[in-house]
Amino acid sequence: MKNLSVQRIYDALIDIIVEIHCEINALQNLMQILGYDRKGSHNESRKLIFVGDLCDRGLDSVAVIKLVKYLIDNDNAQCVLGNH
Repeated sequence: MKNLSVQRIYDALIDIIVEIHCEINALQNLMQILGYDRKGSHNESRKLIFVGDLCDRGLDSVAVIKLVKYLIDNDNAQCVLGNH
C-alpha cells in the first residue's frame, strides 16, 4: 500500500501554489496563466504543488477541493495540507 503521507516530490519542473482559501476562480486563472489546461497538464510537463489552506475564507471550498483532488488523482499535482 502506498503511503500517501510521505511522497517524493516530482522529478520535474514545478509550480508551487499556496493558500488558495476557496478562491476557485483565482486558482483556475492562475493555472491558465502558468500554462496548465483544465486537466492540469502542461506542455512543458510541469507539475503543481499545493501548500497551505485549500479552504476556509473564500466562497467555494467544494470546487477547490474537487479540482485539487482531480489534479492529484491524475498525477498532475501534489498537496501539502494546511490547517483548513
